[in-house]
Amino acid sequence: MASGKGESCLSKLLAHYKWFLETLAAGNNVDVVFLDFAKAFDKVDHASFS
Repeated sequence: MASGKGESCLSKLLAHYKWFLETLAAGNNVDVVFLDFAKAFDKVDHASFS
């Protein structure tokens, strides 16, 4: 799934969800990895970006 210019985050999410469901319906396995970057970004000194 290549990212197209001008596509919203929601449209990409829905396209991925559709692929996910179609893959499962076809009897294939899907591996999912959830990453939480919130703590990493909380530790960034945001003042340094100014």
